[in-house]
Amino acid sequence: MISVLDKKMYSEVYGVLNLLGDKYKKRIPHKLYELIYNNRLEEYNPVYSMNIPLSEQNISKRAVSFICMIHYRYWCVSDKEKEMINSVLLDNKKKQQEKYFNYFSKGKEQSVNLDKTKEDNRSDKNNQQLMVISDAHKWYRKIYYKILNVLKIKRK
Repeated sequence: MISVLDKKMYSEVYGVLNLLGDKYKKRIPHKLYELIYNNRLEEYNPVYSMNIPLSEQNISKRAVSFICMIHYRYWCVSDKEKEMINSVLLDNKKKQQEKYFNYFSKGKEQSVNLDKTKEDNRSDKNNQQLMVISDAHKWYRKIYYKILNVLKIKRK
């Protein structure tokens, strides 16, 4: 059974495919198009505009990722374009791994520091620090902007 989130994602991908037109629809396998069409939410029909960047049109990250996969497998014209997408994906994967590693290593260090402050000074609660995660470089942002550039849609 397909979840509502998946059905919503399929609806958004279907909306983008309709926006792009037959030229792009014909380049993907018919079975994939049927999968998207049959699994979408029929009540949810997002309509996108070429004049407004996709980032401002409330499209989910899952739909952008799915469109990126379609772009990579079926719409890339050259190997150079595929290599560029691969390098962006690898960079994003490394950054994500570093982010998780830093998150968990900082968490362990902070828990040790918090334990020491409790032992030393139980009444002083100002010594505890909250960990802030920076999401300045999200991996899907690069892919999203790459797709916008390929589709020649203006961004902010």
